[in-house]
Order: sequence, then structure tokens, then C-alpha cells
Amino acid sequence: GAAERYGWLRGLAALLRALHGTGAALESLRPEQVRISPLGQVRIDPTVVFLPVPLPRGSAVRPSLVSAPELIDGQPIDGRSDLYCFGTVLYALELGHELSELDFRGPGDPHPFLERFPTAHPVLGRVLGKTLTRFREQRFPAGSGDDPSGFTELTAALAEAQRTLGRARLDVASWTSIGMVRPHNEDALAVVQATELREGVHEEYALVLAADGMGGSAAGEVAAALAVQADRKSTRLNSSHITI
Repeated sequence: GAAERYGWLRGLAALLRALHGTGAALESLRPEQVRISPLGQVRIDPTVVFLPVPLPRGSAVRPSLVSAPELIDGQPIDGRSDLYCFGTVLYALELGHELSELDFRGPGDPHPFLERFPTAHPVLGRVLGKTLTRFREQRFPAGSGDDPSGFTELTAALAEAQRTLGRARLDVASWTSIGMVRPHNEDALAVVQATELREGVHEEYALVLAADGMGGSAAGEVAAALAVQADRKSTRLNSSHITI
């Protein structure tokens, strides 16, 4: 489930952040190199190669398809380079297979996740969009903060994903018919959806309003429309009381 998966991913982010404190960064990272112990602890396989930061000139490196673009281009690496490595692991988990050349437009330039999956949850899209991107300045942190590596913001985003991605998502559609007798449709429908941000936490609300117009009664379509409009306005003023 999402709660367990993103809990482990938070553990991986914490592990990589601790790695930065030792002055090291990853050469690359693949999903099979991340292990979960019987006690639920996140561990990195011994096959993972660590590089010193800053990387000495002339150091022997073996960048792979899932290495940070700056390492592929021979540029300096830092903590934000590991954000990219983290993104490759998450991307592979969401795709359900190891990343291949088909998942990249070029070396270090993956196909954007939301372009491939436009209906994906925006929280997931944000995490991948701020980690798995060719340009380092487009990764976390999104704003000014005390952690230039971006892992503080990544951890907060993963906590949000842990809370929200396990919830049910609804696709809402409507269809009505005038039937065989009435000359016109008197039904009314409205969908009220809102997102609130409180202390860095997103909360989503939704309410579906349907009013069945009283066919044969005077101005049944007006009554249905007024009922939906009144409820919709009241909902917007008191959205904190609406939840699914």
C-alpha cells in the first residue's frame, strides 16, 4: 500500500541525507539495490558505488543510464545529484520495470512522468518532477531553506504522498434523460471540489450535488437549479466540513 511504500521511501531519503553528512554521493541507484530488512529498515546493497564530494579531478567514474546527468556530463556532483538517483528508483517503481533507453529522450533526460501519465496524482507528479529532471536547478528545494540538498523538502513531500496516495480517487460523470413524456430536462447537477493547504499539508474535499427536477410541477427546473446553487455556495463557504 501507499502508506507502507512511501514510508520506506522516506527511510531511503533519510538514508541518502545521512550519506551527505559523510561527504559522499551515489554513482547511481537501482531499485534492486534498495533492501528492506525484516525489521522494516531501509538498507542499501553493498554493490552501490559511493563517490566523494567534491569529486577529485580525474576520478574514475562509471556513469550509467540512471546516473545523475551532471555525472554523465562530467560536471560537479552534490546532494541534489542524489535527488535524481532517488527519482530513478521511484520512477521505476511506478512503471513496474527497470528503466531502459525507451524511458529517456537522451542521456540523463527522462521522459517527464506527467507527460506519460497525465492523470497521475499531482503529489506523485510533483515528487518526480522535482527529482527526476535533467536540470539540477529544477529539483528540490523549491524555495529558500536551510537544506540546499533539497532532501528536507523531499521528505515533506513523501510524507504528504504517504498520507494522500492511499486514498480513493473518484472520477465523476453525469448523464440524464428527459424520458418518454416530458418535453425538457429539469435535473440539476454540481460537483464541488477544493484543495486546502494548511501548514504544508494538502487536504482535498469533494461534494456531488444532484437535484431531480419535479416534472409536471410548476418551475421544477428552477427549483432544482436553485437547490444546487444554494448548496454549492454554502459548500464553498464551509468547505472544511466536507470530506470523503
